[in-house]
Amino acid sequence: MAANPLNIDFSKMPNPRAMEAWLEPSMVENSRIFDRLVVGCLAIAGWDALASFTADIRLLGTGTFNFQKLAYLSVRISSFAFVLVTAISGSIKQPSCSFWNHLADIFYVVAQAAIGLLFYFRVVAVWHAVKAVILFFRIAWLGLVVGAILVPIALKSSRLEGTEFCLLLVTRPYYIAQAFTRVAYDLLVCAAVTYKLGHNDEDEQAASGCASWFLGRRATFRFSLLKRRLLRDSHIYFMITAIFKVLEIATFFGLQASGRYFSLQIIIAFPDVVITGILATRIYRKLKLNQPGIWPHTAVATTPQSLTFLGRNTSIALGIPQETKKDDEQHIYPPS
Repeated sequence: MAANPLNIDFSKMPNPRAMEAWLEPSMVENSRIFDRLVVGCLAIAGWDALASFTADIRLLGTGTFNFQKLAYLSVRISSFAFVLVTAISGSIKQPSCSFWNHLADIFYVVAQAAIGLLFYFRVVAVWHAVKAVILFFRIAWLGLVVGAILVPIALKSSRLEGTEFCLLLVTRPYYIAQAFTRVAYDLLVCAAVTYKLGHNDEDEQAASGCASWFLGRRATFRFSLLKRRLLRDSHIYFMITAIFKVLEIATFFGLQASGRYFSLQIIIAFPDVVITGILATRIYRKLKLNQPGIWPHTAVATTPQSLTFLGRNTSIALGIPQETKKDDEQHIYPPS
């Protein structure tokens, strides 16, 4: 074994065949963080695909293959493919940087558009009788797609000088515009669905009468009402997606202020696509397959025409059957 008179720790030296060996020292740590996050997102997407494989087969094999199922399948494929292509392009030598970059751009736009469609279908199911609301969310979805198309324009894959490795860089400041359009869209969807399905809770609050004022329970009841709205029927999923968009905006401007441009500026985009894709498909799959909700009183049942809520005519607090109303039945998704 050769002597090491300088006591150099070779384990900390970069692999000369890897991209890190050709980066500036200030960019090496950024590259490592970026690579670990992408691999982690790929692992999460792979785990969800395997865990949900049987349910996906059941869903896609039941009934006719319609536009809703096409959007569902597009989310499953494009969100996983986007992270996979990014992981491959960042770890291999590329004769052409544009090929992998354009491929990732296509998968990104398709994933965002399809995720937005699944959320749009949820709004249509809940507000099926209000055409103005449906038209508004159609326009909002088109704005979401336009925002997603800005990403390929704002990002550029640049070759690392003297090598065959490529770097992903933010070249246009309007990249972050797509994050604003998506956070607005997700918050609108969350608010619309939560408000509509909270109609019965408003009736219950009105039925409580003036006694709540004198008993001092009104503030507690309002908190309980808000909690049931946000945690019922998977609405918490919509909130999580909105939180990811806010994190992406904060990360972008925070790193820009610190002068760390490189790929870390778009680091939240990868878990954002994966997590929101998983949540959007789970909302659709759970409700279509009549799987239990995340809250005890959100059992659902299927009918030949649509999925409907059961127990909407029952007092949540007391379990006492109430008089059934026509508006108490809310469609979960449009019929397949």
